[in-house]
Amino acid sequence: MHSHLTRIRLATVTALALPILAVAASPGSPAAAQAGSARVVTAYVLNGGAVTPINTVTNKALKQIPTGGGSGLIVMTPNGKTIYVAGSDNGPAVLPISTATNKPGTPILVARTPSALGVTPHSKTLYVVDQDSNNVDAIRTGTNQVVGGFETGEVPVAIAVTPNATSGYVANFGDDTVTPFTVATNSSGNPITVTSDPFGVAITPDSKTAYVTSNRGVTPINVATNKPGKLIKVPGGAGLIMITRVP
Repeated sequence: MHSHLTRIRLATVTALALPILAVAASPGSPAAAQAGSARVVTAYVLNGGAVTPINTVTNKALKQIPTGGGSGLIVMTPNGKTIYVAGSDNGPAVLPISTATNKPGTPILVARTPSALGVTPHSKTLYVVDQDSNNVDAIRTGTNQVVGGFETGEVPVAIAVTPNATSGYVANFGDDTVTPFTVATNSSGNPITVTSDPFGVAITPDSKTAYVTSNRGVTPINVATNKPGKLIKVPGGAGLIMITRVP
């Protein structure tokens, strides 16, 4: 275990506690919906103990949705129907919010300390990464029930799912590994050793390569074989990562 794990983990939570933005197309007022008007694009800002919806047509903030103090993680299903929020004061739970009504649902009990959230591209499964229990819970979004899960390496901090929704990867900061998993079975494979302190992960649009960041650079992983490639050195080390999608 790294001697500076505690410092890094606290820094991660602090960064996630900053305002975070998600965007969805959601119905306007009931009257507008009955009139058959177009769906309104709504931005959702996670700001501590609430989510604030913003109407992007009027640029007006709507009524806040309470989520519990210290909420620091937010993710939206790709179909735009549900937002999921997790954070320190919510304890071992994830709060679903319907974008159609802007109302929270029943909290979903998970493991100890959520550290990352991920959703499959087909919006069917939510993954909740837990850095204290070294585990990932799989939640069926249609019922908001935990339907399985798998073990990871030590201190998992990031997750990504392939665009073809067949597999995914979890970056384990605590033991310098990446855990591959299969979406259909919610089961993990053999850990993949990468460079020190892996922190972020992203996957190419063709689902062929995963890129894992660490304090030494970026490691590409062949999705078909789960074999890591040569380290791509980045000055100052690498943090979070995003990959463009070709139109």
